[in-house]
Amino acid sequence: MIKKLNTLFFASAAVALTMAPCTASAQSEGANPFISTAEAFDGTTEASVERRTSETLRLFPAGKEDLFLSGERASRNIAYYVTAAETALPARLVLELETAVSVMPELSSMNINVNDQPVASTKLGTGTDSRIVVDLPAGLLQPGFNAIELVANHRHRVDCSIPATYELWTQIDSGRSGIDFGSRSVNVEQLSDFPALARTGQQLTPINLVLPHNASNDLLEEGMQAAQAVAILAQFENPSIRILHERDSNSGLNIVIGETPMPANAQVNILAPGISLYSSATGSDVIVGAGSGGKISSALDTLTTAALEMVPIGSDEGLEALRGSARRSALTDRSTKLADLGLDTAEFSGRHYQSGFQVVLPPDFYAADYAAARLTINAAYAAGLSSDAELVVRANGKQVTSLSLSSTSAGELDEQHLDINLGMLKPGLNVIAFEAFLPRNDDEACEPATLGDQATRFVLRPSSKIDLPAVARIGHLPELAMLSDATMMSVTDDGDQPRVDVLTGERTVAELEAVGSILTNMAITAGVVFQADLIADLPEEQEGALIAVGTLDGLPSQLLSHVGLVTDDSSISGAESKNAEVGLASIATFDFRNASFAASFSEPIDLAARLGEAGRLFNEKVQRVLGGFASLPGLSRIIEPEGFVAVRNLSRPADEALVVAQAATPTGRPYPWTVFAAENVDLLTSGIQEVTKPNNWSRVAGAAGSISKSGRLDLYSTDMERLYETQPRSYENLRLVFAGWLSRHLYEYLAILLVLALALGVSTRFLLKNLGAKA
Repeated sequence: MIKKLNTLFFASAAVALTMAPCTASAQSEGANPFISTAEAFDGTTEASVERRTSETLRLFPAGKEDLFLSGERASRNIAYYVTAAETALPARLVLELETAVSVMPELSSMNINVNDQPVASTKLGTGTDSRIVVDLPAGLLQPGFNAIELVANHRHRVDCSIPATYELWTQIDSGRSGIDFGSRSVNVEQLSDFPALARTGQQLTPINLVLPHNASNDLLEEGMQAAQAVAILAQFENPSIRILHERDSNSGLNIVIGETPMPANAQVNILAPGISLYSSATGSDVIVGAGSGGKISSALDTLTTAALEMVPIGSDEGLEALRGSARRSALTDRSTKLADLGLDTAEFSGRHYQSGFQVVLPPDFYAADYAAARLTINAAYAAGLSSDAELVVRANGKQVTSLSLSSTSAGELDEQHLDINLGMLKPGLNVIAFEAFLPRNDDEACEPATLGDQATRFVLRPSSKIDLPAVARIGHLPELAMLSDATMMSVTDDGDQPRVDVLTGERTVAELEAVGSILTNMAITAGVVFQADLIADLPEEQEGALIAVGTLDGLPSQLLSHVGLVTDDSSISGAESKNAEVGLASIATFDFRNASFAASFSEPIDLAARLGEAGRLFNEKVQRVLGGFASLPGLSRIIEPEGFVAVRNLSRPADEALVVAQAATPTGRPYPWTVFAAENVDLLTSGIQEVTKPNNWSRVAGAAGSISKSGRLDLYSTDMERLYETQPRSYENLRLVFAGWLSRHLYEYLAILLVLALALGVSTRFLLKNLGAKA
């Protein structure tokens, strides 16, 4: 699992949030099929057994992809919220699963831990409709978040090769797995219990904004802010906004703006002043504005404040699982054991070891090759591994190194140091993956004894660690990873909320839904509520962040050109015109705006004025002394700050559905202007759903990106950038930033070296000319 609001013009209206009832199918209750002594359970059921919908099962806050366990060993650690009332109820954990037919039941198992306490270990059968049920001991579940760890161990029936390990998997049915508390209602007694509403068995959670026809901008803005606050409170991992004109009692969470009738037999709980919970057979309704004289803004203030001040509670293990799913733990200038980051350090007896961990770096992290993160590997491997046995380490999909594990005798990797250049990392989420290929020569014959071999082949020791150095911290644009950074935004007049202007091409429902989904996922990542100001034209002041969403023929051509999506020479101006007809196929490249070194540094650094003046004087002297040398690649960009020019340098795929591109504001203090564009509204909707998936959203970085029609995410970076301060000034940070800038701008670096060498030669020539004996 993964803030002040304006008064609506409907002073007496109400905002209601409706949670559709959670439904799940489960087997008829009877004797518990789980054997407490951990004896084998074949997991099979009669095909004729009718499954019924369980109204008391609370599903995992995870979708189908989250609960797919593949490989010889795979695990998932789920942060599962339990209300205080539910901890007093008898609880049974229910897993409905399917295991690949290639899995050997005798040597394959599922281990289940709750808050680090083993509660079940059973053999895995094959086929569909396998079921595991286990009664959880009283007192094991704590109020708040609890960790439910599922570990699957698979062995192949007939094949000992490494490619065969890709055929091993167990799929847990997210729609029929969870914890059964025996109670039909979810007793949400306070706003901090909202994470209980995320137990839907889905990764994507629809949030339905129910608005009247032709809703005003005020209604839309308030609804989007309410959606952000609720998503933060509920810890939704992947919210998707829909705009409806009536409540949907079948799917997702409804936010109803305006008066709406509630079920007559609903039970009412007051959660906070102006916020009440209605529970009925058709679902749970949260009313914002109830009992406060229709003052929706004050109720929304309460909701937003609760979101900003929320401090998760739960067991230590549950909170650790939540931090892992939320991906908010940044690690810099310190040493951390890899086991603490989730790396698998248990002994491994299979042929294909796969594990990894995540490192979240701050949004103003300046990625370049000025330093390196150091991995210290302590591991052991068995004797007799074949010549192609190796350990491969990758950072964000790029190979860092490989180490041979082949030996006639058992071997050790003792304090083996591996450096990961910081240029291979990026702001936001970074994935460091370990993959060990562990074949033996007798695997080719694959005799029965080899199939059943349980001897350890490899182990990464818990003492393995990563040392991350101090990193350069400076804001830089374009950088899509900074889209969710509140420091990138201007703030509201009272200074309480980050503010962002929102521009749509045609103000269609699909475009507004896309805007809502983007803002809500930004809020979850940043942990703040953004105030969205819907605008009809580009802002004249050009101060503040901007998000533009629409079709390519609906957005202003000047804006598309500014972010590099249209290859014309038009510039941002007050008068905007729509494109007559633009298709993705007609845009062959991304065009990025290039700044000189001096112009790259904006206030409050204020290097532009100082270096610009010095650069002009220096350039005049260089031109006189060196003549045409000033036209060398990169040199003119350093010493002649001419502002921003278009540089065409990157080709793009032909099958993309959605493009995302960013540029800094044309003048003044840089703010991000980000465009999400597609050829039509259908591709826009599907593209936004793809790009906001957690695995994609956490990877978005660089200057531009595209989502293909098949769901592939391609990212593009550039060294054409503008920089601005985000940290208190210090010599150490400035040194790192300057070193990083030089490593990212090779031509400029070489030009500086050349100029310094020539200056040294000229000065030496003049010095030597006046030395020596005179006649």
